[in-house]
Amino acid sequence: MSVWFVPRDAAARSLGADAVASALEARGETVIRNGSRGMLWMEPLIERADDRHGPRVGWSNVTEGQIDAGLPDEQSDNFMGAVEEVDYLAKQNRWIYERVGITDPVDPEDFVAHGGLTGLKNALAMSGGDVVQSVTDSGLRGRGGAGFPAGIKWRTVADQPPAPHAGESQSAPAHKYICVNAVKFFISGMMFSTTILASMVSRSAIEDCRIDKRYPKYESSKMSMMQKKPKF
Repeated sequence: MSVWFVPRDAAARSLGADAVASALEARGETVIRNGSRGMLWMEPLIERADDRHGPRVGWSNVTEGQIDAGLPDEQSDNFMGAVEEVDYLAKQNRWIYERVGITDPVDPEDFVAHGGLTGLKNALAMSGGDVVQSVTDSGLRGRGGAGFPAGIKWRTVADQPPAPHAGESQSAPAHKYICVNAVKFFISGMMFSTTILASMVSRSAIEDCRIDKRYPKYESSKMSMMQKKPKF
């Protein structure tokens, strides 16, 4: 039986993804609510595979009415073919976003099946000092404008007595995007931090990762991008 993937991201939902998912389920189809691949002008972008982890093909701008009329097929006007071959994705080398749009963001088994927790498991086999040194040697930098070396930050925290620190919620749409669409990835990073650096992270850090929480400003910022296809 085919498996259908319908994004649960706020942008896709605002354009009818929930109704599309319900229509597929009403036809007896298996539906997995994945994250958005980021091609917002194509939402709701749904995908189909022969099994959960098999290769996928997709359809853009799918509506509830299209599903009610019959399941999309390769003859449909909005058929995309293999989603990974779309220029927008084919030209990217995704690191942070490698699982976004592929996994169900609230399914831990799906996260692990796509390599989740591998880094944490490797780190747990090392001492905290060795992990910090490894991060320093890697040259990893922060994603903020300053690009501050992550190893220096980690070393500074590791050299201090254990004390509470909070990863407060961020207001930038990009932060919400990774938090909501790859929440297991976000949480595994916090686990990494608390284990290796012997520090504590406040609950407020994950409050905005709730998949059912609405973000009016976030959705508004995404909606403003709907009609704007990126230029490459």
